Amino acid sequence: MPSTNTITAFHTFVAKTRARASHVNTNFDNLRGHFLPINTDTATASHQTHNLGSSDHQWNTIYLKSPPVIGGDAPKFHIPILYDGEFPTDITENINALDRTSFGSVDTSGVAFKFVVPNEYTAGNRMSLSLRGYCETATSHFSMELGSSLFKDSVTAADLTLPSNSFTSTSDIQPAIANTMFVNTSLRITTADGKINGITVTAGDVVACYLNRTPSATADTNTGYFFLTNVIVDLNN
Repeated sequence: MPSTNTITAFHTFVAKTRARASHVNTNFDNLRGHFLPINTDTATASHQTHNLGSSDHQWNTIYLKSPPVIGGDAPKFHIPILYDGEFPTDITENINALDRTSFGSVDTSGVAFKFVVPNEYTAGNRMSLSLRGYCETATSHFSMELGSSLFKDSVTAADLTLPSNSFTSTSDIQPAIANTMFVNTSLRITTADGKINGITVTAGDVVACYLNRTPSATADTNTGYFFLTNVIVDLNN
């Protein structure tokens, strides 16, 4: 199929009429080369109308040499698409590597990650982080800090080089049972109205996050290690 907006129409064969070789060849030619969506009632290409698969009839795996191009621009980072609600997706591609990420009672190191805000995000809504893991010691609190920085095409060049647009959230976490998995959802990536340093986050923006333990915090009295297993971004929360 040619990669232009004009598509050669498929020939419809009629019963008891002779099939011409040119008609057959034309139909096969329409299934070669670049594939474009065709309007159902005309012989021209359609735009943002047809889907590849559906919610109840999905393709299993897509093998691509390059990341998909969205809206004419290539994605800034090669990470999984993030969803919220009933089917959240891990933000890290290999969550097995995260089980070696530990935060001690005197450890100020952290883990960094970044993602492109997906189209499913509604501007103005809060974006939160679901933190999952386990701790060696129960009952005592340990303090975690999440810093998020916003990168937008509309900010200055300096902001793109040095992420001055930042927001910090802290949480004092109290594991109920030692060495047992738990989930904490109190860390925030944005403010309640979906902003980072007063700037509204929108789909297509890049958000860089840094998660670390703050043993200097008064509430951090837990002497054990906290082991991070995975993090999930919760949109529109």
